[in-house]
Amino acid sequence: MKVFFFGGTFDPPHIGHELIVKKSLSMCEKLILFPVRSSPDKIIQPIASSKHRLNMLKILFNNKKIEIDDFDLKTDSINYTYLTAEYLKKKYINSEISMIIGYDQL
Repeated sequence: MKVFFFGGTFDPPHIGHELIVKKSLSMCEKLILFPVRSSPDKIIQPIASSKHRLNMLKILFNNKKIEIDDFDLKTDSINYTYLTAEYLKKKYINSEISMIIGYDQL
């Protein structure tokens, strides 16, 4: 299975996120969104609560191929991308896993 994942604070999710997801959906079998509690490289913390950001993503992305995973929101420590990748490798054994990045990370 070809799995893409896309993480971010999504504070708030916006048209840029929507365009990235729509473009990516045609290239994978599953797309997983990972809202993060806070970005390790950003000083400013998200304004909206984790719960609200999670709900906004659920409203914006109502598609069977899209999963919204709260893996990072459940951890108390800083979560780095490699930890998310390890989590996905265990969850989707024998799948091809690719990361999507936004313009701010590019």
